[in-house]
Amino acid sequence: MSVTQKSILDLENLEPVASAIFDYLATRQRHTSALTVDRAVKAVPGTTKSEMISVFRELEKIGLGVLLLGRKGAKTRFAWLVSPANLQRARTGELDPVPLSVNESDSDDFDEDDEDEDEDGLVTHTYRLRRDLTISIKLPHDLTDKEASRLGQFLTTVPFDS
Repeated sequence: MSVTQKSILDLENLEPVASAIFDYLATRQRHTSALTVDRAVKAVPGTTKSEMISVFRELEKIGLGVLLLGRKGAKTRFAWLVSPANLQRARTGELDPVPLSVNESDSDDFDEDDEDEDEDGLVTHTYRLRRDLTISIKLPHDLTDKEASRLGQFLTTVPFDS
């Protein structure tokens, strides 16, 4: 499915909250691959969680991402399939259609407020490994330098060279 400028502008005309979310993303210096409902409600004063979920469903329908309902302590969030930079370029007509990829140049930025800690004290971290591949890993919230080093050493044993 291709996301076009027309589908974005049509949604903005029907859903002012969607337009406000796009404006909010345009002001952010750092981006993550997902936006929680709680963060979105704070970004658009006067909206409710149910209204925001409804808007996220509309964003999902046009192909901008996926609504992930919170389970087992995780927050309900919208996982973007397009980078916020490309979304802005599409809104202004610079880019049409919008390429489906998560967070282009800002993909390594991580906003700790968007971390999802589950009931076991594990935090889900996302990392864009390749242009077309974002990975997730659950780690303890109190991960030590030594544990991180061990994990890094383990990862060096994983690659399969062709």
